[in-house]
Amino acid sequence: MNMRAVYVSNQLSLSYMFDNRVYKWWKVIFIQILNISRTNAYLLYRYFGKNDMIHKEFMLEVTEEL
Repeated sequence: MNMRAVYVSNQLSLSYMFDNRVYKWWKVIFIQILNISRTNAYLLYRYFGKNDMIHKEFMLEVTEEL
């Protein structure tokens, strides 16, 4: 029952991953942390906020705001 959230998080993070064609190990870790943070922000938005935005729209809005 508690693993459902982990499964959903993994599934969403793999949907829209950054391109990881870098050779520095610290860049790969930084990109993964950004990907996980973005996915967690979407899950929090969906849980506490409105449910009218899909994952792709949320990512595009966050990207435009940054």
